[in-house]
Amino acid sequence: MADFETFQLQDKLRSMPEYRRVQELDGLNLSVSIFEQNYLEMKSLLDRMTHPEVGMQITRQENRLLFERCIYELCRLLHNFVAASMSLVDHTRRLYRKLYEVQGLFPTIKGRSKRGSPKIR
Repeated sequence: MADFETFQLQDKLRSMPEYRRVQELDGLNLSVSIFEQNYLEMKSLLDRMTHPEVGMQITRQENRLLFERCIYELCRLLHNFVAASMSLVDHTRRLYRKLYEVQGLFPTIKGRSKRGSPKIR
C-alpha cells in the first residue's frame, strides 16, 4: 500500500509545472557541463603545446607529423568548444523565452542579445 501511495505522489509531483521547470533548468546544467569540459580539454592541450620543452620538441622539422597532429587535435577541440558555446547560448535563449520573457523578467538580457551578436540561424 505504501509503495502505491509513493508512486501516486511521485506521479503527482512530476505533473506539477514547478517540477517541469526544474527539469528544464537541470537540462541547462548539462549544456554548462559540456561547455566547461570542452574548455578544460582545449586549455589542457594548449598548456601542453605552449610548454617550452614540448613546444620546442613538436616544432622541430623531424617532428612535423606530430606538430600537424597537435594542430589537428587543437582544431577539433576548438570546434567542440565553439559548438558547445553556441549550444549553451541557444539553450539559454530558449529557456529565457519560455520561462522569463513573458513575465518581463531580466529585460536587459533581451536588449543585450540583440546588440551583442548576430543572429545565428
